[in-house]
Parts: sequence; C-alpha cells; structure tokens
Amino acid sequence: MLKIDFYESGDGETILLTFPSGGMGIVDAHPSPTATRPAILDLIRGRTVHFVCLTHPHQDHGVDLIPVLEQHPDVLAFWHTVSDVDVTVFLQQEAMNYPNYPSACREAVERRKRVGRSSW
Repeated sequence: MLKIDFYESGDGETILLTFPSGGMGIVDAHPSPTATRPAILDLIRGRTVHFVCLTHPHQDHGVDLIPVLEQHPDVLAFWHTVSDVDVTVFLQQEAMNYPNYPSACREAVERRKRVGRSSW
C-alpha cells in the first residue's frame, strides 16, 4: 500500500511517499522549528529514494533536501521546476538574501560541482 506522510513545519512542508516496495519519494523538505518532524536523513535511512522533488525554489521548501542530495547514497532522480538544478538550489536562498551574504544552498551547489554531480 502507498503511504503518504505530511509534515508541516509552519514555514514550509515535507511530504514523504512510501511505496509498497519500501522505497520512498520526497516532495519538498523543511525542518520543523519545534522538532515535530524527525530528521529527514533518519526518515529515509536504509531506503532507496526513487525521487526527490522540489516544487519551487524557496528555502522553506527545500533546505532539508540539501543533506538528502549530498549524503544519501541512493537517490535515483531529482525533479525540479527550473531548467537547471544548479539554478534551482542556488535560488532557494538567494531569493531571500543579497548575493554577498553566505548561502548554504550556493555552497551545496559548489560542492556538487566539485564532485561531478551538478545534475541528474
């Protein structure tokens, strides 16, 4: 049976789909400021992640996708609404800050480029 879990953080949300095979899909991911949602990596540990989907490039919908994309060993696809994955992740924080401010999202993109994983 397909299971769908919705976690609302108050700023953004996280939607996890668990497939009958045990694999998962993730739609957006934002940490809960009150810790009502477990850490995203704990929720997907040991499972194949069939897809990660960023619905739009705002930080409150994608900041917790960064550790999934960087650290989970088995992410099969990344779906997004912008034509280039680097632009998508870059814009998450840039939309909220001026270009000269530190950006965790920009740094994640640069790390992906260095290891040759700039897109799927």
